[in-house]
Amino acid sequence: MTDRPVMMLTGGSRGIGADIARAAQALGWHVSLGLRDTAAVPEGLDPETLDTFAYDATDRDAEEAWAGNRHGASWPR
Repeated sequence: MTDRPVMMLTGGSRGIGADIARAAQALGWHVSLGLRDTAAVPEGLDPETLDTFAYDATDRDAEEAWAGNRHGASWPR
């Protein structure tokens, strides 16, 4: 876990999403990227304040697993 605020971001593998992830890290956020392909991490992100999670927006179970991974038992079900 981190003492930084956490941003959970989908669509962060390229384009505007990747720019948002880099900007968030520059502002002190820990970024959790939900990616279809966890190997598709954009360049320029600090691995010390980054985690990735396999995520498909069409899969409700993937959403709950990712959120539960970040928030533990306190995540509403």
